[in-house]
Amino acid sequence: MLSTIPQLSLSQVPLPLQLCKLRAGFPSPALDYIEDRLTLNDVVQLDPRYCYLCVVEGDSMVDYGIFPGDIAVVSRREEAVKGKIVVISIDGQNTLKVLQQDELGPVLLAGNKDYPPIRPMDGEEWVFGGVLIACLKRF
Repeated sequence: MLSTIPQLSLSQVPLPLQLCKLRAGFPSPALDYIEDRLTLNDVVQLDPRYCYLCVVEGDSMVDYGIFPGDIAVVSRREEAVKGKIVVISIDGQNTLKVLQQDELGPVLLAGNKDYPPIRPMDGEEWVFGGVLIACLKRF
């Protein structure tokens, strides 16, 4: 389940990009060296004409590292192809799942073994909402 974030603007403020990689051990002296400056847009390549943000609800995608409260960055410009994580509205209810295809047709797979595959049922309306291009976490 996803909740759309209304009226959230994308930051264009450049933030420092450190040259070193972060390790879970002792601090590196290279943390004082700034290699470049990046905006969130540089990293995710957002296009406000096609992208929107949603808050993730539920635990159906935890095996992909997507948890409740994460911010899903979704692009309507990307093509919904097999293996992509997509937003699909099923009878008006948004869901975030992996798109697959088999001999029976399209199927949506969760990233949690506790959830069964979802297949289109007669009379259901499936509407493509976009492809997940990034997932942001707040701590």
